Amino acid sequence: MKKETTKLESPAVQLHHKFNQFSQYQCNGTQIFYDYLIKNIATVSMFTAATRIVQKSICQYKRELEKSDLLWNVNLRSCKITGFKVAYLTANTDLIPPVNDIQLNIFDNE
Repeated sequence: MKKETTKLESPAVQLHHKFNQFSQYQCNGTQIFYDYLIKNIATVSMFTAATRIVQKSICQYKRELEKSDLLWNVNLRSCKITGFKVAYLTANTDLIPPVNDIQLNIFDNE
C-alpha cells in the first residue's frame, strides 16, 4: 500500500491562516469588551477579572473603541481590584459625563 503524503502549506498560506485567526479573535474580543461596557462601568482590571480575557489584549480593544468614539472615561477613582486610581470606562452613551468647555461658556455670556 502506498502511503498518503500530506501536502505542506506554503509559508504565505500559513501566515494567511494565522492572520485570519488573529483577526477573528480581535473582532470577538473587541465585541465582548464593548458589550460588557454597555452594561457595566468598570476598569480594565475589573473587566479582566469578570471575563478572564488577558489584560494585555484589552489595551488594544480599548484603543479601537476609543478611536471609533465608542468608549468614554466616566471618572477617576480607586479600582476595586488593584486599589490604584484609574479611569472607569463605559460604552453606554447614557452614562457619558457632561463636557465642561470653558470656551463655549464664554460665548454663551454675550
